[in-house]
Amino acid sequence: MEKAEDAVLRVSSSTSFYIFTSYLWRNHVECTNHCGEHYFLPYHRDRLVSAAEAFGWTGVTTCIGGDVGMKRLSGIVVDHLKTVCEEEPVCAMRKIKICIYKDNRFHIETTAITPTDSPNVFHLPTNLNEVATLNCHCLVKLDLEPTPASLFTSYKTSERIPYDRARGAADIAHKSPTAAEVLLFNPHGEITECSVSTPYFQRHGRWVTPSLSSGGNAGVTRRLALENGLCEEQTILMESLRHQEIIWISNGVRGFIPATLLLEPLS
Repeated sequence: MEKAEDAVLRVSSSTSFYIFTSYLWRNHVECTNHCGEHYFLPYHRDRLVSAAEAFGWTGVTTCIGGDVGMKRLSGIVVDHLKTVCEEEPVCAMRKIKICIYKDNRFHIETTAITPTDSPNVFHLPTNLNEVATLNCHCLVKLDLEPTPASLFTSYKTSERIPYDRARGAADIAHKSPTAAEVLLFNPHGEITECSVSTPYFQRHGRWVTPSLSSGGNAGVTRRLALENGLCEEQTILMESLRHQEIIWISNGVRGFIPATLLLEPLS
């Protein structure tokens, strides 16, 4: 059987392998240079640098690191948006996906987002009593099998097999994260993350999010929540989960979304 470290080296050495991050871009009527509002782009750059360092991509860290690298990355995205906006109808919001390969190749993808898919908030509620009144349209199911921690779970990469498997098992492969998600856990029974989101739970009167030591991804909205004192890190065991408890999930494109956790089928 192939060792985990050998598998990481094999997959990450492929010319088709890349690291990536996704965020929300909001257009402005008065904006003529396609800058618009790039939500937390410096944080997303930091995320890419961390991933590049983890895989030993020194060329990439040099390319996008520091102030010069930030300016270079921003310029690449803006140039792409100029082309897209000339070829496609103008839209108010777009999902921007930045992909970077080991040899410093960049690939930018943009997807138009309708207002109903855009984030309502970029913060967790501070009053836990408000949670009971929330109308949670998003349903989160627990995965059926554990996902071992690896560099592919700690960082956002093109190696999405564990997440695709989990979404398929939950029968949500073609659903938006605003409607359905799946909650992953490691072989030790510790919650790690959702397939494309960071989860947050109410525990003892405060919000907590899974510790990175459990194997999940260090997302940008997770960083924002921690830096602003909206939540704390904590090891969260499967046995602490409650059927139909209200949780929150977040990612860089859709912000923070209230959701209902399902541990068994709804009657």
